[in-house]
Amino acid sequence: MSEEYLKHLDAELHRHPRDPRLWYHKGFALLGRQRYAEAVECFDRVLKKEPEDMASLHNKGVALQRMGRLPESLHCFDGLLRREPKDTAALQSRGEVLLEMGRPEDALESFQRGAALNPMLYPCLWGHALALLRLGRHPEAIEACDRAIARNDRRAEAWWGKSRALRALGRGPEAEESLQRARALDPEVAQRLDAENPG
Repeated sequence: MSEEYLKHLDAELHRHPRDPRLWYHKGFALLGRQRYAEAVECFDRVLKKEPEDMASLHNKGVALQRMGRLPESLHCFDGLLRREPKDTAALQSRGEVLLEMGRPEDALESFQRGAALNPMLYPCLWGHALALLRLGRHPEAIEACDRAIARNDRRAEAWWGKSRALRALGRGPEAEESLQRARALDPEVAQRLDAENPG
């Protein structure tokens, strides 16, 4: 979202300072520009007037996650899921936060629920595989990576995960083949995953 769009929203908010939709759009624009603290303030304004606004609560959770305020972010997604237990986006985001918090067992449960609701949802399929990998459950991780690859074989994450699990099981040549696939598809993703998952 451009600065011009933000200026337009500020002008509209000057005329209609109590309009929650304008505050939502400003928060969303700020989120896209990585101005997370300001985005949270906007979403809070919406939620003060409309406590049931699930989009604002979700985006507040995303902004808090990106600020590293993980317990507060988790609180947002837990709140969403109390209202709508089948919200796959909230299940995905909750799983990602739990992985960041070092709670792979809990993350696994979130990703499993999301994938059960929508077996075509690649982020939950990949999150499920990564949680299994973090738990050291390597044969299951390979199967989960294969399910993610079957959904989208042009994404690097699952190829990287499969490589890591295969290597842990002593299957070096297969691991190298999967790693090369990951690097060919997206070397930056493969490098980031190596940094985030040492060992």
